[in-house]
Amino acid sequence: MRPDQEEPGDPLTRTQAFEDFYLWHFDMMTRFVARPTADPHTMADLTAEIFLAALHSRHTYRPGRGNKTGWLYGVARNVLGGPATPH
Repeated sequence: MRPDQEEPGDPLTRTQAFEDFYLWHFDMMTRFVARPTADPHTMADLTAEIFLAALHSRHTYRPGRGNKTGWLYGVARNVLGGPATPH
């Protein structure tokens, strides 16, 4: 999806809509992961880890504290900052 399109409905509370959330943010997260990592296989693995972590921690999202994209960047920073992440 393009950034100028309307963001999908609340995927963090409905499991079926998580795919839309994933598709909406996939390119953005891939670019974010590409900064510290040039290897395409590592980028794909880290991007997958980010979305898996987001899926498992979606209950922590609080709309009053920011939007879903900002929350996802926080999840991504946690994944990239983990001890098992190659840099």
